[in-house]
Amino acid sequence: MPTYQLGAQYAYYGLKYVDGALRFLPRPADYLFLYFIGLYFLLISLKVPRLWAVFGALSFGFSTYLIIILGVGHNAKAHAIAYFPWVVAAVLWTLNGRYKSGFILSALAIGLELMANHYQMTYYLLIALLLLWLIMGIQAFKQTQFNKFFKATTILIASGLLALGLNATNIMATREYAQESTRGPAVVQIDPSGNALTKTQGLDYQYITEYSYAPLESFNLWIPRFMGGGSQEALPRDSEIVSALRSIGASRTEAQEIAQQIPMYWGDQPIVAAPAYIGGVVLALGVLALFLISGPLRMWIISVTVLALLLSWGRNFPWLTNLFIDYVPLYDKFRAVSSIQVLIEFLMPVLAVLGGLAFIQQTQQKHGDLKKKFIRGSATALGILLVLLGASYGLIEFSGPYDDYFMDQLGLDFVRAIRQDRAALMRTDTERAIILALISFGLLWAYFKGKLNKNTAVLALIILSVLDLVVVDWRYVNSDDFVQKRMVERPFQASEADLTIKKDTSYYRVFDLSSAPFNSARANFFHRQLGGYHAAKPRRMQDLYDFYLTQSPEQVLDMFNVKYIVDRDPNTSMPRIQLNDDRFGAAWVVDFIVVFAS
Repeated sequence: MPTYQLGAQYAYYGLKYVDGALRFLPRPADYLFLYFIGLYFLLISLKVPRLWAVFGALSFGFSTYLIIILGVGHNAKAHAIAYFPWVVAAVLWTLNGRYKSGFILSALAIGLELMANHYQMTYYLLIALLLLWLIMGIQAFKQTQFNKFFKATTILIASGLLALGLNATNIMATREYAQESTRGPAVVQIDPSGNALTKTQGLDYQYITEYSYAPLESFNLWIPRFMGGGSQEALPRDSEIVSALRSIGASRTEAQEIAQQIPMYWGDQPIVAAPAYIGGVVLALGVLALFLISGPLRMWIISVTVLALLLSWGRNFPWLTNLFIDYVPLYDKFRAVSSIQVLIEFLMPVLAVLGGLAFIQQTQQKHGDLKKKFIRGSATALGILLVLLGASYGLIEFSGPYDDYFMDQLGLDFVRAIRQDRAALMRTDTERAIILALISFGLLWAYFKGKLNKNTAVLALIILSVLDLVVVDWRYVNSDDFVQKRMVERPFQASEADLTIKKDTSYYRVFDLSSAPFNSARANFFHRQLGGYHAAKPRRMQDLYDFYLTQSPEQVLDMFNVKYIVDRDPNTSMPRIQLNDDRFGAAWVVDFIVVFAS
């Protein structure tokens, strides 16, 4: 599989040095630092006091999704998201008339964003920036400042072109490869069943929307285990599942081990490492902000949040998803539509800061209707949470996609136990969100009444938000996920089959069916493996896999000089080796050539 996109070293790539200076800490602390410093810079550029900027920076950096992607190794994604605030700050500088500094910062920030090399995240940021440009343009038109807006737009285009130029080598290499990958045009016009392809450009609909949020699942942003949490969720020792397993003869230890494997997540996404939790304090203040602030930033944050939420629903909101896939350029090049929620993860801490700051400022200015706005905002936030808590008592079934399997294997009582535990997880986290909202609003109210000074109230909110997020983060990324350096350098343990094959010093390939050959890099660590993992596989290799390697692969394996085929012994499940004596070798002489029209 191709590695030159990540491994190539381009000459005169000056942005690498700038990025390296910012990422001076060891990984993954470097990305975490970029999260913090980026949002802090954006908020400071919005003239937010430093203490509130610290609140926003820490709330952004510790949001669960941003921590999870570090835990599962999505480094390029984390890298690109970390530069979101820099780009937005630069664009706002320019649109607000700081042309020279805006141009310099825009070129640098956009250049670093592109250099991070995760174009899906950059694409989502571009959608948000287009909405910002549109909203600021409407405001400029209303204020008869269209000339200034046009000048700022011209400067942003120029800085964007400069940023593209600074990344030209990498971008051109990516574009060249994209045409030959699964993101490019189809070479074969039929599927493996012989049916004509309905889509010959970009990814197919099913693949694009495989990871789609359900509308109800969106409450995970506020209540982390609203949909059960991750695919594997730690359960308390007194859970209903443990009791059900004990009742059918399992020991306590066995019951607890089995319980950890039962999927608590009851949504329809294939795998969920963790919920995309934004924070109870952040969202409580975010709801309050809707009643306290006005202006283009408020409109922009609301617009982006609503659009990102609807697009994240994917196949569960088909008319908008189909509209974007069919008519919005490049949208069909990216999968996992749910990941557009990174825009919400980015903007909600900003909204929370603006809301909290507005409350402090309006208290100081003695706004007459502040008390009424505060009551409305806090009542709305608490009302939503109370309704969701009430819905857990009978209005939600908590049924998951694997319940039928457990029904067949272990019976109705066991399935009831699963659903009771799912309900308990949701209620626990909903009650937790209510408590966090009450404390947050209580701190602001204490300031309003003169019981706390400003800095004490904000500092308390910082501590509360960090504790809230870190406690949830720790459920999914903790000390168990950190290993010694030598284990990182050698992440896979060689099996007996691997050791046997490595004794052969001749030139050959291995086809390892003991793990998914085109979705795992394990075999590639030890051998010249036919396969491997890449998010955008070469189109012809994917076709070869779909049409032949999953059907009757013998002749194809011969062609690729596969000497050893590894699969699993059906009796022991251990890897075993099959020798392929019919391989053609590293090169061969053909007897004749048959030419087909392509």
